[in-house]
Amino acid sequence: MKNRILSFALILCVFVGLLPLAGASPLSATAISPSVQLLAFEPPVAGSIPISNRSELEAISRNTRGRFHLTADIDLSDGVWRPIAFTGIFDGQGHVIRNMTVRSTSISNFGLFASTNSSAIIRNVGLEGVNVLHERSGYAGGIVGTNHGTITNSYTIGSVESQGGETRAGGIAGVNYGTISNCFSLATVTARNTTSSSRAASYAGGVVGRNMSTASIINCYSAGIIASTTEGNVFLGGVSGSNEGNSIIRSSYWLIESEHIVNGSARSDLDKTGIGIGMGQAFALTSSQMQTRDSYVDWDFDSVWMFAPGYNNGFPVLRAFHEAPVLQVPISVSATASPANGGSVTGGGTYLPNAAVTLRASPNAGFKFDGWFEGGTRVGTSLDFSFTAAEDRSLQARFQQEEVKQEVKQEVEVVIPGTYSPNFREELERAIIEDLVPPLLREPSVDLRAPITRVEFAGIVVLTYENLTGNRLQPATGTSPFTDTADVYARMAYSAGIMIGVSGTSFAPDTILNRETAATALTRVFKKWHFPGWIFENDANFPLNYSSPQRFVDDSSISGWARDSVYFMAANRIILGFPDNTFAPRRTANDPVGYANATREQALVIALRMVENMR
Repeated sequence: MKNRILSFALILCVFVGLLPLAGASPLSATAISPSVQLLAFEPPVAGSIPISNRSELEAISRNTRGRFHLTADIDLSDGVWRPIAFTGIFDGQGHVIRNMTVRSTSISNFGLFASTNSSAIIRNVGLEGVNVLHERSGYAGGIVGTNHGTITNSYTIGSVESQGGETRAGGIAGVNYGTISNCFSLATVTARNTTSSSRAASYAGGVVGRNMSTASIINCYSAGIIASTTEGNVFLGGVSGSNEGNSIIRSSYWLIESEHIVNGSARSDLDKTGIGIGMGQAFALTSSQMQTRDSYVDWDFDSVWMFAPGYNNGFPVLRAFHEAPVLQVPISVSATASPANGGSVTGGGTYLPNAAVTLRASPNAGFKFDGWFEGGTRVGTSLDFSFTAAEDRSLQARFQQEEVKQEVKQEVEVVIPGTYSPNFREELERAIIEDLVPPLLREPSVDLRAPITRVEFAGIVVLTYENLTGNRLQPATGTSPFTDTADVYARMAYSAGIMIGVSGTSFAPDTILNRETAATALTRVFKKWHFPGWIFENDANFPLNYSSPQRFVDDSSISGWARDSVYFMAANRIILGFPDNTFAPRRTANDPVGYANATREQALVIALRMVENMR
């Protein structure tokens, strides 16, 4: 009750102009994150992908529905940031993204994220040194341009500006249709009308530019400058430029000493308001009141907020970013090689709980890697094995002695079966030596120049996987799901998730393979090899990190499910485009017979490239 009485008194004081403002010092946007160990967070959601640098952050654009969490602070000062339309879960885990600069005239929504949908969640992230300049009519926010989802436990420091005709700018979000709670902004927010129209409306708010429909702003505050160059339809608010429809603003605050500027002239304190147009609980506080716990009605200062002396001008900070150090018992990670002369391992040692751990195996000459084992169980098949430290672990990298295949080539002449193109002779010989040729293509009468079928390619991808990993695949157990083939390699490829059927019961074994299907199958070989836990059903949780080559001129003909695989294969020079920069992914009704098909010898060559380029 005491807090509610104080809040009512503050509203009355602002109305009659009695708040003590003399001698108030301007707010300085000082970074708030101290050099202390953060209190442990609730663990990231299951399947969340860790992010520790810019390139991994940018990779969200290729999996916008995914789940992600930060494992380190990230500095974006090395280039302009391109906002991402996001529909997944992003958990900062108490880390800070610094020096984000956003500049463009080509999109309507600006921020770390361009927009979010109703299922999106953004939490536990700080943005410092934000510099967002949106140079066209649209929506700009420090975290998101237009929010339909949930933003909580986050903050921004820096500058957010929207230019054009109809402009919306907010420290956290330009426009809010969702929920924003337990957030604050020290950003300077500007909505600038750069058109000749005096009727264009400008909305600028410390937290949100416009709060719309059924949106909510709860337990938030701002303490930055709010500005506009529009003389006519201008709506400035310490918390929000507007509160419209059935939206609510509850228990939120703004600093009365912060300037509200229109066309270069500062408004008087009597002309300032917490909400530019509309009503809600947006209360003005002086600096001294902002530094007092009793000023904040219904705020949780036990688990969410706190005061950290020396930070944030004495205003509340989010406890997750400033909690005192917590004693954490180190976790032991043991990594050994077997046999000892088979190779070396790195990455073992002691780690704090929730730290990212990467073990790396390096086989010696004459040995190949057989996998990571724990307690006799294979837990990883790639040279790098990554996990989050949660308990003591003892892992062993096992190596197998290799057969010297080159000696076989010297002693025994390699015989290429059937008919083939002379220009492929050397590569076909190497494919035979690497054991990449399945039995169906070893028949003496085989014509390797003919188009390859799906069942023949299934044999190639299975042998490619086994060559790269040293592990043998097993066919699907029980009755085969396919009624049109009993081929063991088709069943192996299906069981591994590398090739699936064209329906629940049909593999279409004799259908001619096209180039985009080949690219997709080989990309799945790579993922199963490199990403422990990958299966076909969770493929979207394992995005590829690569520098995409120039777009093919027939990019629109590539099926959506195959596009990432096509460019991944091209980037690694395994399946290349043609001299006219086409890829010929698949045959359509207008294409000639044979268009986009791969021959048997071509399929063997691309498998060989994968083995030689990636092994």
